[in-house]
Amino acid sequence: MSSARGSGDKEINILDLGPLHKKVKAHCIKIIDNPTLLLAANTSHTAGTLDGKLWQRPEAFYAVHQMAPTLPHLELCLVALYRGALKTWNWFTSKFEEDGAIHGLSNAAKCRIHMSATNNHNEGALGSLRVAMQAAPNLSLQKFNSKMMYKKNGTHTFVDAECTPADKKFI
Repeated sequence: MSSARGSGDKEINILDLGPLHKKVKAHCIKIIDNPTLLLAANTSHTAGTLDGKLWQRPEAFYAVHQMAPTLPHLELCLVALYRGALKTWNWFTSKFEEDGAIHGLSNAAKCRIHMSATNNHNEGALGSLRVAMQAAPNLSLQKFNSKMMYKKNGTHTFVDAECTPADKKFI
């Protein structure tokens, strides 16, 4: 989920994701109450996805739609899936509720506590490496790491603030 991983230049703090959790739960309820948002022949990504963006894997979505007439329990399975997801999100996000431990924290406290939004510190970096290696198969790990550190540690901002045009030309 890109909302939790971030864009790569800034790490997301899970303590700031309370509004996203509410949005996910509301989306689950929306699908449970009206599964045709995903199953109707004329459905669209604007109603069916959490963020209204295009389907991440449209071919999978359309394949299920094509097979739907042969899947008599598809709607029941979809609703059961979203009910289970909602139950898990409710359990997982209880600390983010208005009476929960995280909701009342100040922004300064959230920064001090900072927790990664993904369950694997390498998840985003490994995914980025995979994409970079697909785009540039000869890219060395050292060059990849250098590019990532340049993005992550704000080198560009430092260079803009501290380097003269002559310095930039030399670099």
